[in-house]
Amino acid sequence: MFAASARNAVGCLGPAVISARLFGGGPAWLLSPGTYGPALLLGVNEDNTPEWWARPIEHPTARSAATIATVLWLTAFALPAAQPRPEERAEAV
Repeated sequence: MFAASARNAVGCLGPAVISARLFGGGPAWLLSPGTYGPALLLGVNEDNTPEWWARPIEHPTARSAATIATVLWLTAFALPAAQPRPEERAEAV
C-alpha cells in the first residue's frame, strides 16, 4: 500500500508542478485533480480492469502506473518556469 501511495503522490505532484510552471502559482492546483476525475469515471475496461492510463486506480505493483507517475514527475522539472503574471508581481510588492 505504501508503494501505491508514494506513486500517487508523485503522480499528483507532477501535474501540479506542470501547472505551476505553465500557468503560474494561482491555478497550479487545477491540473492535478483533473487527472483523477477521468481515471475514476472512465478508467475501467469492460472486464473491470483499469485502463493503462488510469494511474490512480491501478494495482499498487503496476509498472505502467509507476512509469506514468515518473514521466509526469520528470516532465514537471524539465519545463521552464512560468513568468509571474502582472497581478502576482503587484501582490508580491
